[in-house]
Amino acid sequence: FDAKKISRTIVDSSETKFKNYKTTAASLTELKERWARLYDEILKSAYPKLLESYSHNLEAYVTDSIQQILEHKMPSGDMLAKAMLRSVDEYSNFLSSEEYADFYDDLAGGTSGIGIKIRKTPKGLLIEKVLDDSPAQKSKKIIPGDQVLAVDGKRVAKLPLNETKDLLKGKPGAGVSLLLERTEKTHNLQFTIRLKRQRFNFDEGKVEVSERTTPEGTILVATVPSFYGRGSDPGAEDDHSVSEDLERELKKRLKKKTPKAIVMDLRDNPGGYLEEAVDMAGLFIGNKTVAGVMERNSRRVFKNEYQAPLFEGPLVVLLDSGSASAAEVFAGAMKDHQRAVLIGSPTTYGKGTVQRLYHVENELPLMDLSGQLLTGVIKLTTSVFYSPLGHSPANGGVRTHVTLLPESLDGEHPKHKSLAAIDFDVNPFLSEPEVERLKNTEKERQPLLETLRAQSRSRIGTEKELSERQALDEAISLAGSWSTLLQRSSVAARAE
Repeated sequence: FDAKKISRTIVDSSETKFKNYKTTAASLTELKERWARLYDEILKSAYPKLLESYSHNLEAYVTDSIQQILEHKMPSGDMLAKAMLRSVDEYSNFLSSEEYADFYDDLAGGTSGIGIKIRKTPKGLLIEKVLDDSPAQKSKKIIPGDQVLAVDGKRVAKLPLNETKDLLKGKPGAGVSLLLERTEKTHNLQFTIRLKRQRFNFDEGKVEVSERTTPEGTILVATVPSFYGRGSDPGAEDDHSVSEDLERELKKRLKKKTPKAIVMDLRDNPGGYLEEAVDMAGLFIGNKTVAGVMERNSRRVFKNEYQAPLFEGPLVVLLDSGSASAAEVFAGAMKDHQRAVLIGSPTTYGKGTVQRLYHVENELPLMDLSGQLLTGVIKLTTSVFYSPLGHSPANGGVRTHVTLLPESLDGEHPKHKSLAAIDFDVNPFLSEPEVERLKNTEKERQPLLETLRAQSRSRIGTEKELSERQALDEAISLAGSWSTLLQRSSVAARAE
């Protein structure tokens, strides 16, 4: 894998300041001084207030890093770079060429794992689906309905879903141990299984659009697993992007008939390319502001190239605590522009920072203490993103309008409690007239949202945990109801 060939970054940023570093040092003292200067510049480039937030995690991380070096699991230079960058925040890191290949595959719609589709439960992780031709299926020992209690000895019940997914991923061929629990007729059976991960590049990772018939009419359901995008060669036949895939699928359906509403299913969506979230939002809001980014001394506004929306009808966005990053960009834009009703877990994951990729080989030559040149990529937090009205997802995530899952069952987000140091709210990235108009629309729609909440409570109650399928069914029902409520409201407004 040649990291030099891939130059696209998650977010375009200012030109790197790390252009003047030499690739050799006259002495060990000079090399250490250069590491110190580099560390200082990284701190200045990152969002300064984040630094104090993660200091309590540094000791455990460095201890683990030293242990891995002693066990020869990773080159000491790689671990030194990792420890230094992880001291900035939890999302900054040093990726070896192999790790970057896996990271890039994730963004492109592939992954390396054991092939199970999971859902968070209070007890652990429920396996909802075993993928065809996967290590899990080939083992013939895992079935839908099994609970994952631990991964490589680490209990997962209290971990955020995205962190648990990271435990399941890894280098192809690497082993992973699962502690599973299966409910039998008379008792619960616990057992351990060890599998080898393998690479996946399949349609399971792409957008899927389906139709559901309801009393109100046809509802389209778009399942978006991640905000995947193109790599270094946009013209490659096997490359695809989530916004283009969704646009193509919607156009096919819209040519036949106009649906009553669309449900965007972003549950367990870990994010991806910010550009893809911006482009996808354009399918529903046209050329409007999707997000704002605060860098060290500047504010940037992200819009899309669409002059007119592809679909202007009722829209529902289904979310959970695994909806993160770019998924929160999309959801925040839909919420702020009063374009969609957000339903699902009380709040999303809560990742509000943006990372820039620096290719070590051609942007920032580094050596370890033995003088060996490092190869890989620096992933560095450089900015914070906000919704059009200036709200950061880091402040507890994006809150939904209608909650399908009680707070008591949704779990906590302990990793984000330490983010109080950043500015959660900034001035809107919209004009004052736009802000005023959106506030008025929000106020007008409150009675409609209360009606929608009441309808949902009457069907599912207040303490019931829904399965993945039940939550989708409820989202579809609410989409039909929302369509009817908007239509009645419009008729009443015209009558006045």
